[in-house]
Amino acid sequence: MSGARVVCEETVRTTDGGLVCSVVELPTGRTLGRYPAASSEDVEKTLAALSGLLCSGLLPRVGDLVRSRVGLPPTTASFFDEVYCAGSRQLFAKILPSGSAAVILATEPTTPVAWGWLRLRSALRALGATLA
Repeated sequence: MSGARVVCEETVRTTDGGLVCSVVELPTGRTLGRYPAASSEDVEKTLAALSGLLCSGLLPRVGDLVRSRVGLPPTTASFFDEVYCAGSRQLFAKILPSGSAAVILATEPTTPVAWGWLRLRSALRALGATLA
């Protein structure tokens, strides 16, 4: 767990406008690592909602619906493995290739979207080695 926390801390510290980084185990929702340990109430609520979405199994069902609508065959591969939400905060979330966990990065709305994705994907590479 400390390895995931170190990756989260590095991600927040190297992201302009970075607020919180969290690694969530799928489908249990258990936090495997996080930095900082606490943040503002609005960020906490948003992280909880996104964690719930990632852990609920809803994304695969939506993916199946999209596949059927556009004429793609069903598959066991995930159609959605990343989520982006914008508002008073930006949220970047990506499921690890193993499907066992997801990393979520919350930033200020002024953080360039490309930079947020770059930092999140860097965290994924580091987490792949940490959680393997």
